[in-house]
Amino acid sequence: MMPIDYSDRIAYMQVCLEILNHFDPAGEWREHQLLKKWHEDHYAVTRKELALLEEFLDQERERVTEKIAVIPRGA
Repeated sequence: MMPIDYSDRIAYMQVCLEILNHFDPAGEWREHQLLKKWHEDHYAVTRKELALLEEFLDQERERVTEKIAVIPRGA
């Protein structure tokens, strides 16, 4: 398995943020300290902080998207 590079991780996190902005625009996830630091410092965080932020955004994305109903085609 190829390792995921930094730009792929950033792209994934940006997708998570788009999902959260769309489905939970006023959510408490916006107040997360690492997310604020990530934006203020233009993505300059330590590897540990990046991993923690990535985990947090993934959990929030799962929380928000599990509420979305999947409707089969032709229904």
